[in-house]
Amino acid sequence: YTFTNTCFICQNDFKAWRKRQRLCKECRNLTDELSSETTNTNNYINIKGDLEHRLIAEQILGRKLFTDEIVHHIDDSPVNNDRSNLAVMSRITHGKLHLFLNVVKAFCHYRGSRDFFVRNIKNMTEQWAIETKEIIVFL
Repeated sequence: YTFTNTCFICQNDFKAWRKRQRLCKECRNLTDELSSETTNTNNYINIKGDLEHRLIAEQILGRKLFTDEIVHHIDDSPVNNDRSNLAVMSRITHGKLHLFLNVVKAFCHYRGSRDFFVRNIKNMTEQWAIETKEIIVFL
């Protein structure tokens, strides 16, 4: 069975194999491509075998992080360990957040407004957390 859906990014109709599928093949490929740009630039600051952003989060929280907790860099920069750029969440929440952000990044890229994404990523992350009721601790 197939469904005719409208792509969230390009607004073109496409044949979907799931009723709730939101992206056409081309736009899905764009989200994957833009996502891999970030994945390939993970240059976290390492201090004697520990990652600096995790040490900062532990110091602020006053406890060790659980094994399933992730310290997320809000601006996507692994070297910006400023407190206002860090958020702690579960691995599952982190995955969901990146799925959302990848789609928004592709949408902004497609519309030629990449600057909008960069300027508003923190607001979008906070709004996503509110709307989805996911637990995120902004440091």
